[in-house]
Amino acid sequence: MKRIKAIAAELNISADTIRYYEKIGALPAIPRDKNGIRYFDQQTIQWIIFVKNLKDAGVALSAIAEYVELAEDGDNTIPDRKNILINQRAKTVAKIKSLQKTLDVIDKKIENYDLISRDLR
Repeated sequence: MKRIKAIAAELNISADTIRYYEKIGALPAIPRDKNGIRYFDQQTIQWIIFVKNLKDAGVALSAIAEYVELAEDGDNTIPDRKNILINQRAKTVAKIKSLQKTLDVIDKKIENYDLISRDLR
């Protein structure tokens, strides 16, 4: 079992962020020892990684908290959780396409500068 500082460093996320995510329900309740110190088992670490990935993909913390609440409600919520992920996947694919278009424009501009630079020599 690891402590919060070790997990925070390992996952490149602040300890305060982990605490905040737990407080607002964007993470399931993190197990604690008899002194109230959080300890992180593999399942909890996987949750943090999952939530961090969703957040990095632009998913709102409120939507993540909704997903966590559904997960805590048990297997009967699997269809709802799957739908949330399907919808998020579609949004992520659209973002990737948009970013690819932006990257193509930037690459074209760099190419143009390369041509201009060669002509100036």
